[in-house]
Amino acid sequence: MDVQNKRNFILLGHAQSGKTTLSENLLYFCKATTRKGTVADGTTVSDYAFDEIERKNSINSSFLYCDYKDNRIQIIDTPGYADFFGEVISGIRAVDSAVIVVDATAGVEVGTERAWQFLEESNLPCIIFINKLDKEGVDANKVVADIKNRLSKKAVIVTAPDAPDLVETIAESDDKLLEKYLEGAKLSPEELSRGLRQAVIKRNIFPIISGSSLNDKAIEELLNAIIAYLPSPLERTKVEAQDPLNPENKKEVVFKEDGPFSAFVFKSISDPYVGQLTCLRIFSGTLAPNTSFYNVNKKTKERIGQVYLLQGKEQRSVESASCGDIIAIAKLKETLTSDSLCDEKNQVLFDPVVFPEPAISASVKPKSRQDEEKISGALAKLASEDPTFKVTHDPQTKELIISGLGDLHLGLMVGRMKKRFNVEVELGTPKVSYKETITKTTKIQGKYKRQSGGRGQYGDCWIEIEPLERGEGFEFID
Repeated sequence: MDVQNKRNFILLGHAQSGKTTLSENLLYFCKATTRKGTVADGTTVSDYAFDEIERKNSINSSFLYCDYKDNRIQIIDTPGYADFFGEVISGIRAVDSAVIVVDATAGVEVGTERAWQFLEESNLPCIIFINKLDKEGVDANKVVADIKNRLSKKAVIVTAPDAPDLVETIAESDDKLLEKYLEGAKLSPEELSRGLRQAVIKRNIFPIISGSSLNDKAIEELLNAIIAYLPSPLERTKVEAQDPLNPENKKEVVFKEDGPFSAFVFKSISDPYVGQLTCLRIFSGTLAPNTSFYNVNKKTKERIGQVYLLQGKEQRSVESASCGDIIAIAKLKETLTSDSLCDEKNQVLFDPVVFPEPAISASVKPKSRQDEEKISGALAKLASEDPTFKVTHDPQTKELIISGLGDLHLGLMVGRMKKRFNVEVELGTPKVSYKETITKTTKIQGKYKRQSGGRGQYGDCWIEIEPLERGEGFEFID
């Protein structure tokens, strides 16, 4: 697939806005699947984990792809709940653009605004899809106004690109078009189309498309917009990286297929059949099975086996992958999330993924001796695939502590321990290790007297105590 014909984007939005249903319908419309699954039946391609089927909502990022009009489209479907926003943060590092799904019955919600904030920080172009427009009582104009007020004034309906306000915005994204527009000349449909694409890529316009993922309304229109407006890997926002041999220098990664290989590991998945799957985004060059790459973070070369494209839980091996592709590799020994991969002669070091710090903690106790033996291994595996989940041992209270982004997050991890590793635990409130410190100088005398026949025993001892500077620890003089 030519790099110009590749598109990859992340699906963002508040929980229950319809992202998974939309991704399912995109796959079905492009004939990537032969039947249309539903969230209610637990038969969608992206929500395949047992806890996602049970809860009927996305928990993990899922990776999908389809072909449309000779273009390869890769999709990352993400969860909408705040407890799983680590998946959104890592997924954004792998894509060139986004589609934000807004529930027409609820308008812009908290999860929508937070996702928008991440996009602004990443400087990624975006299409806004208003979903569930076929629901009773929905006012499309009110939803559009809500989007403009709470997300961006640059969000516009682009079904009529020759509207005067839109023409002016399109012209402003291209110097030649602007000059022609200011001279009073009429822009041709081709110029408007080309200018609109550049305006979207530069984030001067955020196209709004309205429809219903459940009833296939505007699915084709959305696909056409993805191809027409969103950038190919060659057009995406430039990425800066460090030069590992000279850390003060910044390198701009040039996106091209025939350049030196460079890629970034943004996620790890524990698969029950193939073991650890390492997900990476290729920025430049190509990667073939049964070759090797250089891991800059670990300063080592690592050999690889098969290269996979992921379609939900399926791994489909490919003969090679190149600039713009999101792929997975199984059973890597050294490589972990946030590692930078490249050609050893052309080293680049990408910034690591910055995950949110845990917001809540609980103590963990195994229910039986058998569970006690397996608990450490189970927790280590869960922590390796979810960097927002932390496991620590408190040396003061002797408790095992797990930490996450919320009650839902911790409850989910306990469920996974039971289902995947057959380990049952009890959660409790962590004990607080209260401590005291010396606050002033004092002298204390202690005397010892014992008459046990003869001369007896006598001792006189003075102890002087004084505080040290905060953080200096303990010092014993004599």
